Amino acid sequence: MNFKNLFILGAASALYGCSNLSPLTQEVYDAHLVKTFDAPLKECYSATKGALDELGYLVSKENVEKGKLITKRKEVTEQESMYNLAGEHKQTYDVGTAYKYYFTVSSVQGENCKVKVDRFRVWYKGKEVKEVNVPYMNEHQWLPVFTEIGEKLSYDI
Repeated sequence: MNFKNLFILGAASALYGCSNLSPLTQEVYDAHLVKTFDAPLKECYSATKGALDELGYLVSKENVEKGKLITKRKEVTEQESMYNLAGEHKQTYDVGTAYKYYFTVSSVQGENCKVKVDRFRVWYKGKEVKEVNVPYMNEHQWLPVFTEIGEKLSYDI
C-alpha cells in the first residue's frame, strides 16, 4: 500500500482534524465544558451521575460533599477509513479510543447549579492526546453529556 497516495479520515480526522486541532485550553473548557441548570444542587448532582451512567460512564470516585465525580476511562471502538486522493474508499478498520471526565457540581445563585468539567482526557490508539478537534468533541462527547443531564432534570416522575 502506497501511503503517499492515502490519507486517513474518520476517527482520526475527528480527533486530529487538520484545520480544527486545538489544545484543551481554559478557553475551551469555559466555552464548552460548563453549564448552569435551573435545579437545586442535590438534584443536579444526581442528574449528572445518572447521565454518566446512561451514557456508559462508570464513576470511579466521588465526593458528594465536594460535588466531585471522576469517571473510569471509557473504552470505545471507532472506525477509520482510508481514501485515495480521488476520494475512493480503500479500507476501513477499527481504532481504540478512550475518554475520561472529572466533574465538579456546585450551587450558584440560590436554586441553580453548575456542572463543570475540570478535566477531560482522551486516548487514541492507547496514547493520551493533548489536542482534539473541538467542534467534533463538542458535538459527539460534551453536548450529549450536558443534554442528558438536562433531560434528567426536566423529566419529573
